[in-house]
Amino acid sequence: MTDIHAATRTRSPNFRRPRVVSVLSQKGGTGKTTLSCALAALASRAGTATAVLDLDPQASAAKWHDLRRANGEDDPPVFATPSSRMQALVDALGRDGAELIVTDTAPHSGADAVTVARLSDHILIPLQPSFPDLSAITRTIDIADLAKVPATIVLNLALVNHPSADDARTVIKSTAAVAAPVVLHRRVAHVNSFNVGRCAAEYQPGGKAAHELRTLFEWLQGAGIVPTPGKGRAA
Repeated sequence: MTDIHAATRTRSPNFRRPRVVSVLSQKGGTGKTTLSCALAALASRAGTATAVLDLDPQASAAKWHDLRRANGEDDPPVFATPSSRMQALVDALGRDGAELIVTDTAPHSGADAVTVARLSDHILIPLQPSFPDLSAITRTIDIADLAKVPATIVLNLALVNHPSADDARTVIKSTAAVAAPVVLHRRVAHVNSFNVGRCAAEYQPGGKAAHELRTLFEWLQGAGIVPTPGKGRAA
């Protein structure tokens, strides 16, 4: 599933486009890369052929994969690329058998964000429940609306035992946007796992961060946002 030269080939009649889920936010510091890599890791472990497109010039997802490979795990592969190459890579990876592509995008990307949104099947918007983030989220919702692509807000980096997540839900309802019912809290397992090329569900399977992450992933599968494989292995 890594034949990038396939991007130069003509689509075959049997070409089946992978499902593209883009993690998009016009504000930095929302935990976008950690969420992208974690969901891709869970999908891969579940048996879904998954790849990550790292569209952020900082290439944090690609660096995560370097750490992951150093620890003996190649999947999911991560490809650092500009958004102008996104369509070609989606096609190439689809020909190589990819079923799901998760794109990690750069904040404040403007026109690039619209391009990414239009090439996506669904957009996940990570939102830290804070006033600055709530004030900025309408920009990302507007991009999804412009691209006519469904979007789901994921409350991320929420403070534990704090009312800010409930307050954020109240604000979200006024925007007519949809929020996932699962909240990901600010937990050290997310940081520690990312630093060794893992997700929290792999790093500390019995922890609270792992439970929240798996619950969100299962909800995304049930909602049809992330494809469900016929068989797979549990994280």
